[in-house]
Amino acid sequence: MEHSAIRLRLAFIDPGLRKAPFLLELRKWLTPGVESLYWSQRPIVRRYMRSASVAMHPRDDSHTPRFADISDAELRRAIGDKEWALRPAKALRKARRLLADLADFIARERVGAIFVWNGCSRRGALAIYLARLRGLPVIYAEHGYLSGTTQLDLEGVNAGSSMTRLACAGAASIPCDPALDATLETEIARFKSGENLRGVDATPPPELRRDVVARLASRLGFWLERRALPFVNRLSVPGI
Repeated sequence: MEHSAIRLRLAFIDPGLRKAPFLLELRKWLTPGVESLYWSQRPIVRRYMRSASVAMHPRDDSHTPRFADISDAELRRAIGDKEWALRPAKALRKARRLLADLADFIARERVGAIFVWNGCSRRGALAIYLARLRGLPVIYAEHGYLSGTTQLDLEGVNAGSSMTRLACAGAASIPCDPALDATLETEIARFKSGENLRGVDATPPPELRRDVVARLASRLGFWLERRALPFVNRLSVPGI
């Protein structure tokens, strides 16, 4: 009797338009035992991913609306502090149905782990809340502190990462490395000056160029970032 190989169904929650090429490329580096699922309700993201022949979830946008049976207090906790601080009324109004949709997706597709970028968005926070209720691992991702790097962690990113927790507890340290320290200082100075450190090519990969609308939206996103990011960087970090 043959047994099918055990697969981990890894769900990428709400991949942004700008992250789509990276997440599609990431599939090539996963082991054969990992199956990638992509969930987003944003039309432009769905078009963008489908242009690369990627199945998107939820598969049916015409289903009867569902609403999670959860108290406002618990729903506010599930939304997270950042989203609540930014747009409390809107976040609470939309989160009940969104939570139900995510719960249905995780259960229906037998999701075994979720992948979120940063994890502070409303969709990401709700997916994390559901994953924790079900005991599912969460992979957090964010841009790294050095150019061309990415940080991955099972607890969070930046201040919420496991490394930060261990460092604050005095349980994590690395030997002094003057060369690494100098590199980091250089990167911090570049960031404070407003320079765009990502150095990403604005041209989408060939498999994502077939959809004209998605291609134009991607190029517009790159253009807006190039205009806005230096200004944001200068405001977000005190001067050197």
